[in-house]
Amino acid sequence: MTTLDSILVRFDPDSDWREARWLVCDADGALGSERRDALETIAAECAGRPIIGLLPGAAVLATRAALPRASRDKRLQALPYALEDQLAADPETLHFALGRERDDGSCEVEIVARELIESVLARCRSADLTLAALHADAACIAPKPGDLQVWIDGDDMHVRHPDGRRQTLPAQDLLAAVRLTGIETQTDGVLGLRVYGDAIEAPTTLATLDVAGGVKYSPLDTGALAWLARQRTLAAPVDLLQGAFARPSGWSAVDWTRWRATAVAAGALALISLGVGADDFRRNRALEREVDAALLDAGRNLLPQGTDPADAASLLRGRVRSLPPVTTATLGVPAAAAVLATAMPSRATPGGATADQLRISKLETAGAGVRVTLDAANLGALEALKNSLRAKAWRLDLGETRQNGERLTVEGLLTKPERRS
Repeated sequence: MTTLDSILVRFDPDSDWREARWLVCDADGALGSERRDALETIAAECAGRPIIGLLPGAAVLATRAALPRASRDKRLQALPYALEDQLAADPETLHFALGRERDDGSCEVEIVARELIESVLARCRSADLTLAALHADAACIAPKPGDLQVWIDGDDMHVRHPDGRRQTLPAQDLLAAVRLTGIETQTDGVLGLRVYGDAIEAPTTLATLDVAGGVKYSPLDTGALAWLARQRTLAAPVDLLQGAFARPSGWSAVDWTRWRATAVAAGALALISLGVGADDFRRNRALEREVDAALLDAGRNLLPQGTDPADAASLLRGRVRSLPPVTTATLGVPAAAAVLATAMPSRATPGGATADQLRISKLETAGAGVRVTLDAANLGALEALKNSLRAKAWRLDLGETRQNGERLTVEGLLTKPERRS
């Protein structure tokens, strides 16, 4: 998975929201096959990737509302009053999410029971699974000009109109449900009907419909979630994480696993640029201040508002220490920088290379390892680095050295050999 990949998670109400179907996707849609796991498993396997949650479309009402020109917060406050005639439940028990403003001035609105979204988010917190966004699954169906789209999902039939309107109807009597959409009596252009799902009887059942644009049925051979992943890139569904459920703006809103890549690289490369090793760092407070400055430069924008500047560096160092150990397999260049920082010769390495005898000029990912470009005073300095890395269970394979003035330049590949049982 690349850093651009996200995880699409469709929560399962039958498991009391403890399990979900999920897959890996990128901007173009699904990358992997669909799986079903407990939320704890998903959280562990997908750490550091944006996780997009999907709720059952039948549980989320989609509508539109005419709202006054105001800030987003004030519009959210006005929603219960603007939709009062459409609500069958006490507005206090409902959660309202605001979508895009349309050309006619109305806004897309989605409504879900507050208790339901609280239950799902509580399960996520218990599993240590943080959501980047939460949508109704049916909201991921992208509108298609000229077509009425129908997704048959078990007992539910989700309808997406060409103008973006969405509705959910019972699918037990499929023909009657489709006729309720008014497609046979529409007068606003010629509409076709596109049906997606796994209802084998659909082609025969819908053959009697009088649809000017024809009926086309498409079974979802790769699964509904993979189809929704592709559709979502075009649909721009409403994010339900608004208002009381909006993502926090402090520490917990930050993807620390991903930020640590920057932080480790900044701190470790600061050590390398100073030509010091781990022992020097532990002994010298001045060096610690240099690395703190690098961490602050990498993470100052992630600090919660109101953080005392005097506490900032220690807070960031604490966040780095609280995360899992780094390896080249998980973090590439930043991990290599951290490893090399501890293996580089210090200013006082008895019998070894001195700091000015060895410098690192370039780091870049290369397959399962990291390619390192070194500048050395002599072959002994290179051999000392290889021995130091070998003692830490890392391997550095060096290529042919090139003379560069009075110094040597060489490229090498840093890897972490697998342990043999």
